[in-house]
Amino acid sequence: MTKKNVGVREKAEACVEAVLVATLVDTCSVAEISAKVSAQLGRGWTLVSALQWLTGKTAQDYFSLLPATSSISGVPVTAVPLLLEIAKACCDQLGRTRPTEEETLARLREMGLRFRVSVQRTGAGSALH
Repeated sequence: MTKKNVGVREKAEACVEAVLVATLVDTCSVAEISAKVSAQLGRGWTLVSALQWLTGKTAQDYFSLLPATSSISGVPVTAVPLLLEIAKACCDQLGRTRPTEEETLARLREMGLRFRVSVQRTGAGSALH
């Protein structure tokens, strides 16, 4: 990956937004989502790499330090654990081989349907719709 000079917050925002859009917005294509992540973070960043970054230690450490009243890409920090759960579940389902972007998007949308009820019950659901 070609790195831009971006910090952890910028990575967190771009990755959360990518997973959120992939999970809940049926009209965006993989190419659109990956192009936006790449424009924000640098060449080589894709939906898959955003998903993988969210499951890593750097992301987990960053989110754990944020005040409960803050937000990332318009998502209340209190709702972030649900997105991280979706990212982890998707990575677990896809396994160790590098999935295609289309497989990743399909899994995220499938999970979005399953988690939508949970998101609505959290009270943070309005921020995720």
